[in-house]
Amino acid sequence: MLYDGECAVCTRSARWVERHDRHKEIRCVALQDAEPPAGTTRADLERELHVVEPDGRTAAGWQAVVEIARRLPALKWVPVLARVPGVDRLGTWWYRRVAGRRACADCVKDRVRSES
Repeated sequence: MLYDGECAVCTRSARWVERHDRHKEIRCVALQDAEPPAGTTRADLERELHVVEPDGRTAAGWQAVVEIARRLPALKWVPVLARVPGVDRLGTWWYRRVAGRRACADCVKDRVRSES
């Protein structure tokens, strides 16, 4: 799993995945510490979460979330739900909305902390 190590939301998500990965199937790596997989650019990695399978296949964005969920008992319902017609489109919309606002989420968190 390649995530943005400079994003607090992404880093917290990666730590959550590590805690819930009972079988230690997922290795979380900050994109800043990784070479982009074949056919992928640094900009692609910065734009959305990527999963790189041992055979080199990649999944990005919502599809990466689904691939991660396949390996986590706490999220085993996500891949099942993803097979329902229309859910992939909704999941992609949701993922892009969250990913597009993640810097804003960090700013809000920092602003709240500084106002305390």
